Amino acid sequence: MTGFALERVSELVLICFVPLFSTVATVWILWQVLKKIEPDVDIRSFLTFIVVIVPFAMFVCLGAAAITMR
Repeated sequence: MTGFALERVSELVLICFVPLFSTVATVWILWQVLKKIEPDVDIRSFLTFIVVIVPFAMFVCLGAAAITMR
């Protein structure tokens, strides 16, 4: 029974927390690069970043976790 519980916990960590931390790290790095390229970032750049880049990063990170899961 303990082996099954540990397997479930490891799957949960792999499919939930790893993509979350990967997404946050990717978005933070991309935002720092954007601020470096264009120091006076306006609200349009921020909204574009939130609407386009963040979902794409989430899709890629969750997809990578799902592929490694199988």
